[in-house]
Amino acid sequence: MKKITLIFLSLILIVSVITPVISAQSEIKEPIIPMIDERITGILESNNIDYAVSDGKIIISDKSETNRNRVNQLLIASFRTDVNLQSAMATYPSAWQSLKNYNFAGSKKFSGATKTAFVAAFTAYAKNIATPWKELVAVAAGGYAAYYFINNNTEDLYTFITYHYRTMGPGFVDSNGTVYGDYEIRKQTRITKNSNNTGGAYDVDTRRGTSLVPWF
Repeated sequence: MKKITLIFLSLILIVSVITPVISAQSEIKEPIIPMIDERITGILESNNIDYAVSDGKIIISDKSETNRNRVNQLLIASFRTDVNLQSAMATYPSAWQSLKNYNFAGSKKFSGATKTAFVAAFTAYAKNIATPWKELVAVAAGGYAAYYFINNNTEDLYTFITYHYRTMGPGFVDSNGTVYGDYEIRKQTRITKNSNNTGGAYDVDTRRGTSLVPWF
């Protein structure tokens, strides 16, 4: 009987040690893989132009002025804005496409006893999931007593951050051989009681940029 009891206690000890380790590992964020514009890489590959990708940037191997001019001409040749023209060229602005590598969805239980206490608690949470985090806190604060903590003092709040982009122009190659795009990046932020990304406090921020790596 004593032997069985010792075995049972040993199993409990092992589980108690392993469980926190597993929980901690599940909270570790994997490095984000930068997304690149496949339209640009497609143009380069179809014209046998060698390139490399570094930190999400597309850099042509031959940086001579002749090759840079050639790439710029190829990018411009693929560009048009008149959707009524019958052409094989791409139409701009393009449709919105997901930047799913940068999206975030998570939930945490918060108390809404006072707005000050809630904002302080959410700020500590936001600093661990978003950069910049102040905009996220502002959205959360805007929903206090308007969308949540109306009937309950404690609620599970879901945070959704979603990025999309669309191409606005052909892009260009600079003197260092780096290919820059012309994009509009849209960031949608929602803090809600609903797990299906509806309702709650919502904000949308759209900015122009040359990279598919969101900076806001």
